[in-house]
Amino acid sequence: MDYTFTIGAPVYTTDGRAGKLDRIVVDPRTRRVTHLILHRGFLQTEDRVVPVELVQRATPEGIYLHVTSQELASQPLYKE
Repeated sequence: MDYTFTIGAPVYTTDGRAGKLDRIVVDPRTRRVTHLILHRGFLQTEDRVVPVELVQRATPEGIYLHVTSQELASQPLYKE
């Protein structure tokens, strides 16, 4: 899977918009993207760590995941 990810791109689940791409995690040994950090919310925000394997497709219009918003909520929270 060779995707081009753009920071700030909208991210969608199978049932709607889920947030925007905030960061990308790259394995330093393989130089491959392993996870996406998804920023959700406006006033009460949260960032979720999403494995790149959940990406169905990525286009200039957005990143599409093959999970529901409920399944996305079970992904771990990102902490710096």
